[in-house]
Amino acid sequence: MIMKHFKRMTLKQYILIQVLILFVLTALLVSVYSYYRNKNSLGEFSYQYVDKYSHSIIAQVEKRFAQATVASDFMSLYYAGLIDDDKVLPRRDGFPPAAEVPHHQRISPLLPEDGMAGNPYDLISLPKAMPQKKALFNLKDSPLFDSDNREHVFLKQSLDSFGTLSAIYFANANGDFVQVRYIKEYDKPQLKTTQSLPRNASYAIRMLNVNKGVPMERWAYYSKYHRWLLDEYIFPSQYNPLKRPWFTEPTGNAHYVSPVYQFGTINNLVQTTSKRIESKAGELLAVSGIDLDIRELSIFLKKTKISKQAIFYILDQNDEVVASSDPKLPMALTGAQARIAQLKEFETNPLWQALSEFKTHKLNHFSLEHNDKEYVVGINTFSDAFIKKMNGRWKMVLLLPTKELFSVFMDAQDDAIGLYILIFAIIIINIIILSRRISDPIEELTEEANAIRRFDFSRVSEFSSHLSEIIDLNKALVSMKYSLGTFAKYMPKRLVMRLMERGEKVELGGESKDLAIFFSDIVGFSTISEGLTAEQLMQHISEYFNTLTTIIIENNGTVDKYIGDAVMAFWGAPDPDDAKHYNACRSVLAIQHYLKELNNRWAEEGKPPLVTRIGLHSGDVVVGNMGSEDRMNYTIIGDNVNLASRLEGVNTFYGTLSIVSESIHAAVSDKFLMRTLDVVSVKGKKNGVRIYELLGEFDGPEHLRPSPAEQAFVKTFDQAFDFYMHQNFDKASQILAELSKKEDQFPASFALSIKTFKERCIHYKKSPPDDNWNGVHTLTKKK
Repeated sequence: MIMKHFKRMTLKQYILIQVLILFVLTALLVSVYSYYRNKNSLGEFSYQYVDKYSHSIIAQVEKRFAQATVASDFMSLYYAGLIDDDKVLPRRDGFPPAAEVPHHQRISPLLPEDGMAGNPYDLISLPKAMPQKKALFNLKDSPLFDSDNREHVFLKQSLDSFGTLSAIYFANANGDFVQVRYIKEYDKPQLKTTQSLPRNASYAIRMLNVNKGVPMERWAYYSKYHRWLLDEYIFPSQYNPLKRPWFTEPTGNAHYVSPVYQFGTINNLVQTTSKRIESKAGELLAVSGIDLDIRELSIFLKKTKISKQAIFYILDQNDEVVASSDPKLPMALTGAQARIAQLKEFETNPLWQALSEFKTHKLNHFSLEHNDKEYVVGINTFSDAFIKKMNGRWKMVLLLPTKELFSVFMDAQDDAIGLYILIFAIIIINIIILSRRISDPIEELTEEANAIRRFDFSRVSEFSSHLSEIIDLNKALVSMKYSLGTFAKYMPKRLVMRLMERGEKVELGGESKDLAIFFSDIVGFSTISEGLTAEQLMQHISEYFNTLTTIIIENNGTVDKYIGDAVMAFWGAPDPDDAKHYNACRSVLAIQHYLKELNNRWAEEGKPPLVTRIGLHSGDVVVGNMGSEDRMNYTIIGDNVNLASRLEGVNTFYGTLSIVSESIHAAVSDKFLMRTLDVVSVKGKKNGVRIYELLGEFDGPEHLRPSPAEQAFVKTFDQAFDFYMHQNFDKASQILAELSKKEDQFPASFALSIKTFKERCIHYKKSPPDDNWNGVHTLTKKK
């Protein structure tokens, strides 16, 4: 029943398709059964897997946030003097303990001293050019700074130790402030910088000193090898740490944790943890602050993905996306301004659909389909301790494409399919061999039949078969090939092919068409034939006809018949040809050119030259199948056919070889050079027709182009002919006389025209024509 849908196929295809159908049905049933049996267990496994993985990532994220709290406690203890930093902190290159730094090199962070610029141990020394305002920067009474600059060394070492932090800072009760901050590739420069930051800047030390109510702020930039690169000064500073939430919000011994926010001086999302530092009497000494780089969470999530297409999202209590492994989101390292993504931005994202399902069904894991793609979804909230600390219920959403999750299962399915294919290959190999033995000879015979249909009788069929039916079919094709090949020699090949393509019955009849008509004849052929034997004559004339026929066919012409030594052809039938006039003229020029080369070769071989006269005309004729029911000929008839034949003979009177009519001239005079010959009335015609000698093609190949001398002659002679037709015989005679002085530069046919029209001018000046004279010259002979 299935095979009824195939209307046509090869024998090989039929055999192979039958086997394929049986095999595919078997493999499909086994695969579907295996797939659906394992899908349910795989689905449950996927939920457990996603849930476990999500909790693992949440634990790592919470650990990152916990570092900020630990760092805050650590900084508070240090400030309170409970930690001896020389003992706790490891020594680092470029940061020698204070005891190893000579006393004269220990200066206050904002206190400029002469001769200190460029000191390898002075990480925050001022350049010499800085104005010396020691009274303004007197930090003697500030508990935030000591005299050996160890605080910023401690801060930098602490920042390096915790790793996930972006900045550590202190501010004391009177507003003095010091901060060490990493500089990331996505940070923007400080607000009042007058130059671009150094490309190799790794961190900055920011210091603010309030002296007599005038705040002075300094930013010092360093490389990762602690080399000073650049200083910036802001005076007076607009920054007041005493009014910042991280300073004002902490109470007692508790940590203050801010919401995630966009930091002002860098292109990043930050969360701040701060803590009060009090004396034993409860007096506020300072507040320590820690900035956690939220964008680093996105980098972390991107590095810890389960698969290439899995995406993690961290959402806060307002369902705003604060971190994600999706590189297209604004909190990722895209170069764009970092910001929190609002949930409404995800309406076309599977995250939106996942949260809707979560709110509706309260399930932590489930499957969903979005844009024809299936996902396994895991949604888990952070721990209670974390939620309490953040003052909000944070959660993580994991979207994992089912296709990737089941990749192992799919690989197993592929292995099974591969096994099926292997078995199938073993089974089918013998069927292929059998089908080839049957189908290959049939295909070869089909190609042979198609070649015959295209009238390509040069193809040689080579095949072997032991089947008698195929051997008999080949014999029949060989016989048909021979018969059609012989038949095609008696009719134009294009005509026969067209009739075969139509598949219609050939009937007598014709239609009127505008065609270009060609007649040729060999000069003195009777005399030539008398000097050759019959065999020599047939060989000689066959080479001649082959040259003419090939050129005509190559230019879309149809050879009608051979009449003795004459050739009759036409353009525009059986197939339409919009360029029939051009193709006919090109054929005439090519024939005369190649005959000239043939005649030279024949002369060297002792064979007589075959000089050919050609007549070319166009007009309406009747074209079709002429003759009887038993014998037909596809040909043309009509008055214009006779005129074309007469033009071939007119060459005799003007010493030319190629004459075209006025209709040809009107159609393609812009492409070919044609020399005016006369206005003649041929035998059997009353009306005159203007005739031209075809000389060359303007833009044709080099061997068909007219010479400059020919073009100059045609232009001058046409002027004389124009005066002649207007009965201004004196002016015509004057121009012809000038041309006669150059007769030796032109062909004999040119000189004959000059002589003919000079004589006519003399005649008409003596015996002026009557008022009815129209310049027509009547030819009383055919040739």
